[in-house]
Amino acid sequence: MELKKVISELEKFDGRYKREKVTFAIEHQKEITPHLISILKEVTKNPIKFIQDKNYFGHIYALMLLGYFKEEKAHKVLIELFCLPDSIIDGLFGDIAAAEFTGALYQSCGGSVDEIKKLALNKNVPDLTRNSACDALLYAVVDRIITREEALRFLSTLFTGEETTSPSDFWGLVACDICDLCPDKNSYEVIKQAYFDNLIHDGIVAFEEFQEAIDLGVEASLNNIRQDKQARLLDDIHEMMSWWACFEGYN
Repeated sequence: MELKKVISELEKFDGRYKREKVTFAIEHQKEITPHLISILKEVTKNPIKFIQDKNYFGHIYALMLLGYFKEEKAHKVLIELFCLPDSIIDGLFGDIAAAEFTGALYQSCGGSVDEIKKLALNKNVPDLTRNSACDALLYAVVDRIITREEALRFLSTLFTGEETTSPSDFWGLVACDICDLCPDKNSYEVIKQAYFDNLIHDGIVAFEEFQEAIDLGVEASLNNIRQDKQARLLDDIHEMMSWWACFEGYN
């Protein structure tokens, strides 16, 4: 197969998972990576064009492959793309946006969470994108890139009430991350105040769940995150993608 032909096939959606083409991309990672990054840059420049083309799928394969490759050169490109407005992100990626961006963002970070933290703090980007950045920090904890204590300190700064426009699920989802990490004394008090300030809604996470996490303990909590990471960031990209509801079969 020729590289250009494979890229062209990955860009076209025909209802089938392109297993052979994805395998070719993996086998020719070095050669195809610049093209995948270029796809994301083009989509970022003119997203409406690609939203209107219902048969375009190149940005989806690019997102998944670059994350799978753990391509550091794609890190800031991915961030720029997911800083587009909510409606644009939804139009481009639909239901896969949050979970798959979290994985690609983390896998492309190269062992540094600096840009991830900046993204989480950026009030000018969609809450969904910021929450994905916060979620990525949990993976960094279990991979020992940062400590649990560092992650809890950082996440605990996001409850001033000025992070976004209320009402929002932003605070509740950050609270879920703290709960997953097993809150320490300081973060527990921050969460208690956030409930008092009506930032967190019980429909997302109930206050009782934080004590349950404490009772569960740190190691068991971190093990749950490890299991979630293993389930989401599989070693086999075919397992990650081929079961998607949009695919009727594969080539």
